[in-house]
Amino acid sequence: MKKIIALIIVLTSVFLLVACGNQDMGWGNYTYNYAYIEISDGLYVEVEIERWKDYEDGMIEIYTKDQNNLLTHSHNVIMSKERITYLNIQTP
Repeated sequence: MKKIIALIIVLTSVFLLVACGNQDMGWGNYTYNYAYIEISDGLYVEVEIERWKDYEDGMIEIYTKDQNNLLTHSHNVIMSKERITYLNIQTP
């Protein structure tokens, strides 16, 4: 009986962790699709987010869909579910 209870607890924990999406593993459910990183005064670069991680010192690590890792401070990034059109975006 103890093995069954332990198995149920483990399966529930795994299900909860898998259902998190591209969020920070903290207290809330934060899912974002786009990040806008400020590269100079008022000029942003748009990236598509695969997943991200928030650190206690204010740093955010963003894993992009094109297999890049970006580490920046939270003051330099805007994360959004929808594409933002009113920012000054740098195009390649």
